[in-house]
Amino acid sequence: MPSKKPHATRSRASVMVLSLGVLLVPLAARAVAISESKFIELGGNLAALDATFPRVADLLHQRSLADQFLPVGRLSGCTATWLGEDGPHTYLLTAAHCLSSSSGRAVVNRRSFQDWRGQVVAEGDGLAFVPPEPQDDPGVWRCVDDVAVLRLPRVSTPVDQRGKPLERPTLGEQALSAGETVHFVGYGHTGVGRAHRALPMPQKRITGEAAVMRFLFAERALVATQFEPVAASPSWALLKPGDSGSAWWRSWRGYWEVSAISSAAYDPAKVRSPEAFGSHLPRHAAWIHRVFPGAVLHSERMAVTASSPFVSRNHARDPSGSSVHFVVPAQPGVTGPAVSQWSGTAGDSRIVVQAREARTGALAGIRLRAHRDSDCRQSAMEDAAPCADARSNRLTVAFLPADNPLLKPGIYTGRFDVEVLAGMDRSRQERLTLHLDIRHLLRGRVTAGTAYRSPNVAERASQGTVYYTVPAQDGAQGPRTGVWSGSPGPSRIEVAVHDAVTGIERQIQLRAERDPRCGGRSTRMEDGITCQRAVAGPVTVSFHAQDNPGLPAGLHRGRLLLQARAWMDPAFEQLIELDVELDTLEGGGR
Repeated sequence: MPSKKPHATRSRASVMVLSLGVLLVPLAARAVAISESKFIELGGNLAALDATFPRVADLLHQRSLADQFLPVGRLSGCTATWLGEDGPHTYLLTAAHCLSSSSGRAVVNRRSFQDWRGQVVAEGDGLAFVPPEPQDDPGVWRCVDDVAVLRLPRVSTPVDQRGKPLERPTLGEQALSAGETVHFVGYGHTGVGRAHRALPMPQKRITGEAAVMRFLFAERALVATQFEPVAASPSWALLKPGDSGSAWWRSWRGYWEVSAISSAAYDPAKVRSPEAFGSHLPRHAAWIHRVFPGAVLHSERMAVTASSPFVSRNHARDPSGSSVHFVVPAQPGVTGPAVSQWSGTAGDSRIVVQAREARTGALAGIRLRAHRDSDCRQSAMEDAAPCADARSNRLTVAFLPADNPLLKPGIYTGRFDVEVLAGMDRSRQERLTLHLDIRHLLRGRVTAGTAYRSPNVAERASQGTVYYTVPAQDGAQGPRTGVWSGSPGPSRIEVAVHDAVTGIERQIQLRAERDPRCGGRSTRMEDGITCQRAVAGPVTVSFHAQDNPGLPAGLHRGRLLLQARAWMDPAFEQLIELDVELDTLEGGGR
């Protein structure tokens, strides 16, 4: 049985692994069990388990269909969470032992993922990605880092209960706390109390809750919940076989996020205090995001970007929901509506945040537009006037280039606070911290099979021809100054990329060439020459395997910044940020 104190020594890890075969069981054939007290509370009768359990299961099944739990589905004998998709691939989050995978990556034979409706949305042979073993203590790895990202061929995009594409779940980056409630969803047969006798019922998902009891190993790597099988308790549910890989959800100020992944549990028939264990997700959130950049981190969910506004949770579900409104409290470098009003008219609000440009360190005032979006109107964020019987009340904060016409190209970061007020009830309020990540530039992507081709930015300069350089930056080198020669391309750019799974850094070569509008021939990217006073020209950046003979198969990620300058207009500048995403694994370009 594992120690009650956190340890990270190899001997303790060995005890933990040994216990997996004795008292702990991988969560791989039945689902969530519930306490006798909760069973009775929900209308069950211990004297008539078979007759009354289906009614209790129906209630817990309906709870499992709440919007935040819809990404959870069934994965060939385990449970998994849909993270999103990218082209032909679907990405799932589950436990490594569900895939029999060790650290690194491995081919996984045919798997099938069914969404909350029971529809197959991903199926076929896939690739499993597992965090690398820690170099200092590899013995700990298997029992505490039981996390995997599975990539499968996409069949279809899952939808919510309104038929709209499912929202990607949020991955928690902040550690859980002892006593905090976590929620989980499981499938299959279940039981009540300590005996956990399997009960006859249709195969359906149900949800349960438990309180975090303790943490084990360094960095709180393993989180444990304890099951109270009889008495009333916040820990009224226990994960069981069939739930391996299921997400442990927590609500942070009403924002749901995944905070752990189910790994194993004590056999309740053999111990006095049954526990379930999960791999603590904040330890792995950044790694998951590297493997699948489409995964949503908590910091991204609470951010305003150049391409996506921040949209709050639905405050119509709060006790004072229809009159919940928002103000900007006093804080350095931020201005906005600070006082509530009651108007009931359509409109919006303005917020100005002083943000810092990443390359130069210069400060700039970023103008944002904010409004309350309810069923009857779009109003100023500070307007407390309610809509009768409103089912929606959300704050939207957006960046619009038209509101910032003098903002120079760049990458601007900052943060600001917003207070959430419950009508005129000042005793009910909360504060949100929102992040700014305004990439006010052109963006693109270079992949193993697809080049980036820019728009003709010369059309934005006051006089004609444009050339491209690689400004000073970490992880990239290339032409730094412009020339006028007409020499044929391409130019070469060296970029540092990291293997998304192992983190190993490598240098790769990209080609870059410019179209001078001279009858189809290309020049080097830094060459400003043009023909017949043409407005020129677009740049193309591409990856070629023959230029990188030593690059091993993998998911290689990097980033590159280009600078466009006008040969005859010194004031003109445009930035182009390129994500370098090289999937050189088998089938990566499909």
